[in-house]
Amino acid sequence: MTRLHIHSAYYLVILHSFRNSCVGFELLRLWPLIF
Repeated sequence: MTRLHIHSAYYLVILHSFRNSCVGFELLRLWPLIF
């Protein structure tokens, strides 16, 4: 559960940081490769 919470936090930070950028979609597409 802790790991899931950490990943959720990272996801929220990344999503907020690149909310108006195509980079956000690239990170979402590469997410399974990173983790």
